[in-house]
Amino acid sequence: MVPDSDWEQEQCLNLNWDTDIIFQETAKFPQLIPQSDTEQRPHKVSFFLEKPNSSEVIKALSERLEERKYPLGTFVHPCGTETPMNKCTDMMERLYGDKQGKRYRIWLDRVSILQIGSDSWLVKFDKWESTGEERYCCLTTVLVTAKQAEESFTWMHTHQTWLDGLEAKDPSVWFL
Repeated sequence: MVPDSDWEQEQCLNLNWDTDIIFQETAKFPQLIPQSDTEQRPHKVSFFLEKPNSSEVIKALSERLEERKYPLGTFVHPCGTETPMNKCTDMMERLYGDKQGKRYRIWLDRVSILQIGSDSWLVKFDKWESTGEERYCCLTTVLVTAKQAEESFTWMHTHQTWLDGLEAKDPSVWFL
């Protein structure tokens, strides 16, 4: 497999990316402890953060980066609106338990994975949701990077597009 260097250089990974800005801002938070060099990548920096007070640190860091007009990752909703990833976390907290007591299902179809770099992949799939009699579906494309030591992945960018005839009538019912 040959990495797509044009895509990396111009279209996504390098767009507005500046590791120095990340280190300048994270240095202001002693609670953030850099992970080992094996966990750092050209387009990713990793830190340890203890759970107590973690939401305050993440919120404050996000605000500092936003003040510097620094991108934090983007979620593109199927209706076309873009939301910074840190706002998605806030939304998840508010929506927790929203479907409680309702028959709610979520599933994926037509999953394909393409490795585009030594530690990054483009994942595409149809994401379905149903609540009661209503069903929605969108084509989802996700850029993920790997954390080798932990065998886990980080979602860097998500883009969703409604499939014809399967869009939600009320976009607020569809989140992620």
